[in-house]
Amino acid sequence: MDHGMDHSNHMATSTIADIVATATETVATAATTAAKMAKGHGGMGYTPGTCRISMLWNWYVIDSCFISRTWHNKTTAMFAGSCIGVVIICIILEFVRRVQREYDRAIVRQWTEKQACSLSQSASEEGAANLKTGTLVLGKSLATPLTFRPTFMQQFIRALLYVVQFWAAYLIMLLAMYYNGYIIICILIGVFLGHFIFGYDNITIGGKQETGTSCC
Repeated sequence: MDHGMDHSNHMATSTIADIVATATETVATAATTAAKMAKGHGGMGYTPGTCRISMLWNWYVIDSCFISRTWHNKTTAMFAGSCIGVVIICIILEFVRRVQREYDRAIVRQWTEKQACSLSQSASEEGAANLKTGTLVLGKSLATPLTFRPTFMQQFIRALLYVVQFWAAYLIMLLAMYYNGYIIICILIGVFLGHFIFGYDNITIGGKQETGTSCC
């Protein structure tokens, strides 16, 4: 009987030892995983050669990734190319905005010239000249500025230009959300250059011209 009790105690001791060993191994594995997650910042594990992403402000260069895993900067030269690409995207956005403004102006010119041509056949030269400026003079009273709807094809082209603008602006927003200091600086540089080059067009003066004011 003593032999049976000793055997039972031995089995119980072995079982407890196995449980303790399993628990110790589990705790060690969890600690190792937590350390890797902490090293990767924000719960995203990082090992050399893989994408390094953070939702906090960072200055990552090597292994930085943007938008997808294929945009993986494995070297400094690749990252420099990414920075240049970001600047170009911002400049393209401002270029497309300028194209849309110029296209809208061309539509307005087309419409006013067509209206002026038809008006000149039944009205005086004064009325046609006033129509070209975007206002219609009836007697001595000044009417509201003229408005019109573009044709289907004109609106189709305007919508395509808007889609390109939307895509470029959304892509820039996604890039900024990686909180990479170098990329954000490149965005600011690109927007500045793009607006300086393609935003250098005429400024429309709206409203009525005030009279009786002094000028210096």
